[in-house]
Amino acid sequence: MSKFKASIIIRTKNEEQWIPYCLEAVINQNYSHKEIVIIDDASTDNTLDILKNYPVNLYQYEGDYMPGKSLNFGISKARGDFIVFLSGHCIPKNPYWLENLIKPFKKYNNLAGVYGRQEPFRFTTDSNKRDLWNTFGLDSKLQIKDSFFHNANSCIPSKLLKKYKFDETATNIEDRIWSNDRIKQGYRIFYNSNASVYHWHGINQDNNKKRLSGVVRILEENNLITPSHELKNKKKVPEIAILPCIDPFLFDKDMYLLKKSINDIKQSKYIKKIILLLGSDQKKCSFKDLEVDNIIIRPKHLSSLILGQWPSISHVVKSLQGFKCKSFFVLQENYPYRNSKQIDELIEFYLNSKSRVVMYGQKIRNTIFEKNKKKYKPIGLPFAPKGVEKNLYYSALKGFGMVTDGDMLTNEISIHEDFEMKSLNDQFAMIQINCQKDFVDYYKNNIQKFKVIKLNAKHRILKNVI
Repeated sequence: MSKFKASIIIRTKNEEQWIPYCLEAVINQNYSHKEIVIIDDASTDNTLDILKNYPVNLYQYEGDYMPGKSLNFGISKARGDFIVFLSGHCIPKNPYWLENLIKPFKKYNNLAGVYGRQEPFRFTTDSNKRDLWNTFGLDSKLQIKDSFFHNANSCIPSKLLKKYKFDETATNIEDRIWSNDRIKQGYRIFYNSNASVYHWHGINQDNNKKRLSGVVRILEENNLITPSHELKNKKKVPEIAILPCIDPFLFDKDMYLLKKSINDIKQSKYIKKIILLLGSDQKKCSFKDLEVDNIIIRPKHLSSLILGQWPSISHVVKSLQGFKCKSFFVLQENYPYRNSKQIDELIEFYLNSKSRVVMYGQKIRNTIFEKNKKKYKPIGLPFAPKGVEKNLYYSALKGFGMVTDGDMLTNEISIHEDFEMKSLNDQFAMIQINCQKDFVDYYKNNIQKFKVIKLNAKHRILKNVI
């Protein structure tokens, strides 16, 4: 028996954008007997410098790159009883990913390999969403004749890999070639949907974008990527506000921004309950004096910045009884000039809207350009006079305020085709605090001046008393 139960092989090539999130998720698995083997293919970005900060065994692949050859090289360096393959831009979804990859080997005999689910991020393109949803379904299955297998998220016993190596001449689909040979020999493959990772791209390329968008919309609108359930069209007044805030002390040690947002919510005539959703490093005792109804510390595996706020908000909503029959108001604390009237107006807009998600949007009045490499391409009619341009462009202000039902918050469907924007015309209210300088300016121009005015008023009163 090896010292390590599992060796996780991650191949990298300029993965600086993804590898920190990937490794954090792997290290935080509840499976302790593991080692991480990195096979790097001459990265020229900051990948190698980043890897120095993690407990990994780093090896450099040399020569012309062939996927099978690279995998076999990694296997030769691994010491585990099971070899786990993970793409450098895949991020395990929860702390049980590794355990779920290995678990089927205890249940089934003659199993050649296990591969897991791959889910898109919310910012993944339509083509890649389509590919991932169609390929990696919700039902786990034992494959007897079907040889499909995917190495971006998979596990194979090391004994089998020592006996049967990957084809080193194949330029791609080396995993399918290997699994097809094992199926012919009488082995079986298992797909475990519970061993899930986030993957930003799919498995197919060069597709018709218009057709792809249509397929994705059908998948989303018909809820074909989630368990079937009855959609309730009757809207409920959102009585619960969720305030996600990873670190309230980031710019503001006195939590002025957070307290201002809480005060605005409490003045709403609709909101009855406030849930404060904090980062995994925060302590509840630091916030006991805040006027909120519930303080929730998000799980560490949902705190990765690459995931955004949505998965942790979904986690909170799922914990509430009867959440599918409720609606929620979601907002962030970095809009100090927002007011309670704007909160209530968005709620009323939601109740009168046919969409399941509404949010504020800022109408873009200037010409928009898309930068592609070194060139700028105008969107719409460039520099057209007012009244000539027919298309209206909006910038979504999700953090300012968003209302949606519990079903929408907890499922994987996106909001592309089922949301509506309410135009926010108050330019002052749109000001965001996104860095230390922003907060310092806000503090000087608002909080500090208010304190001086208040202090001067107090002195005048004392003078009159004397």
